[in-house]
Amino acid sequence: MTHKEEMGKEYEEAIASLQKLLSEKAELKAEAASKVEQITAQLQTADGSGTKTYDAVERLKSGFIHFKKEKYDTNPALFNELATGQWPKF
Repeated sequence: MTHKEEMGKEYEEAIASLQKLLSEKAELKAEAASKVEQITAQLQTADGSGTKTYDAVERLKSGFIHFKKEKYDTNPALFNELATGQWPKF
């Protein structure tokens, strides 16, 4: 088996493993989607030398989207309480 064939097999095994995990634990789907977006962005910005460049803006955007979907949108009462509790008292 060539190196390229081995990499293809590893890729397919990783995808199958991820699909199995997500079918068993549906609550991880949003986090997995965020990670896949992040990995995709990193691979798209990879330079010709094979090393991946770090894009801070994409990292901030994906982190914000993950926080908003996973934390903020799932518990609005907590964040409303925090917003009123942290209001400056003049």
